Amino acid sequence: MESDKSLLSAELTADMEDALYEQMLMKAKEEIQSRLPNLPETKQIRPQPGKTGLQHEDSGV
Repeated sequence: MESDKSLLSAELTADMEDALYEQMLMKAKEEIQSRLPNLPETKQIRPQPGKTGLQHEDSGV
């Protein structure tokens, strides 16, 4: 039974380390986001039918 306790202890320690690691990641994420400038939301531009987006002047052909 002693080995069962040590295995459980190791698992609990690993779970605690995982929780601590996740907390550290969340704190770092919040810190980084607080330092970034507030940018307006971006708007995706969709192509319009019949428009290529390329404008050529006189092709000279």
